[in-house]
Amino acid sequence: MLALAADPVTLTGVEAELREEAEILQVEAPEATWDLAEGTVVFSGGVLANRGTLVLRCEQLSVRLDASGGFQRATCDGPVEASRGSWWATGGRAELEVGRGELVLEDGPRLGNGQHEMVGERILFALDEDRVDCSACRLAVDLSP
Repeated sequence: MLALAADPVTLTGVEAELREEAEILQVEAPEATWDLAEGTVVFSGGVLANRGTLVLRCEQLSVRLDASGGFQRATCDGPVEASRGSWWATGGRAELEVGRGELVLEDGPRLGNGQHEMVGERILFALDEDRVDCSACRLAVDLSP
């Protein structure tokens, strides 16, 4: 029988790849702590994460795994920057649901593409559907030709 330590495992210069339903979340960070008992991995020190064409940057990213070790969600804290093609988004906090293909931005979220910008209390970007839902929203549309 193999017993795994219940204490967190600390890693430096970390690259991780998490899969769910043929989706891949790749994470790079200077440091990470994997709490095997709790099923959480916390990446810190300037995080870069990719899901397909989505690029996320934040100070800290926490990944929650389910009982079988499968991916549940990733939470970004610190200033969050996201980009995908010509689209960009910022916020103080973000949650990524890889299985549903959703990025939810909070704490002063903004989303734009160079010509237009959306600001609200909460912005949900349905990545696989190319759809945005916004709460308490304000949209600035550039009308110039």
